[in-house]
Amino acid sequence: MIMSSGEHLQRAGEITSRVSGEQLIRVVLADGHPIVRYGLREVLTLKADFEVVGEASNAQEVARVVDETRPDILIVDVRMVDLSRLQALRGAGIKTEVVILATSEDSNEVFKALKAGCSGVVMKNTASDIIVEIVRRVHIRKVLGLSTVDGDMDKTGGQAIATKREREVVALLAQGYKYNEIANTLVISPRTVRNHLQSIYGKYGVSGRLELIAYALYEGLHRLDSEQQQH
Repeated sequence: MIMSSGEHLQRAGEITSRVSGEQLIRVVLADGHPIVRYGLREVLTLKADFEVVGEASNAQEVARVVDETRPDILIVDVRMVDLSRLQALRGAGIKTEVVILATSEDSNEVFKALKAGCSGVVMKNTASDIIVEIVRRVHIRKVLGLSTVDGDMDKTGGQAIATKREREVVALLAQGYKYNEIANTLVISPRTVRNHLQSIYGKYGVSGRLELIAYALYEGLHRLDSEQQQH
């Protein structure tokens, strides 16, 4: 049986009342599909350290709800992110971390959002327990959270074993280049670009293009020096 919002809030209150000496992670959910918000609310309110303090169904509502509730975390569909409004809110002293919801088709929007300072990426088909851990990671550690990246992976080791050509491919991808543009820039075939990417995914411990872009931006791997760009 589907519970009403009031029943969800009552249950959330009963759960959080059992939490002692632990600060709640206050969350706003923003997505145009009620079923998506319902699913996220269901997942989070079952955890003792979360409180859903507001919801938004469109881009216009996001800034208002965040301004009114001042949450720790905003979980928002990447297509609803208004970067200028979020930056204005931060300028006003509202220190809300942003975790974006995305699909594999949203790579361009994800790139822009991460470059503007969003703190995490969750794919919409991600398992619920991973979503919870990503939000906790972003809140507690104030670091980039990715939907399937192992939080304990040795990132420095990953960078060390990537070849120079692979690092060039990563940098161009994270700058927004498409596969054909990377191929033209590096004077290689698109197939070779894809082969490099398959190797890179394993070396950096990421599951695909979106997570690689996010990781590269966070680690500063999108920068190419003049010597690399000449090759």
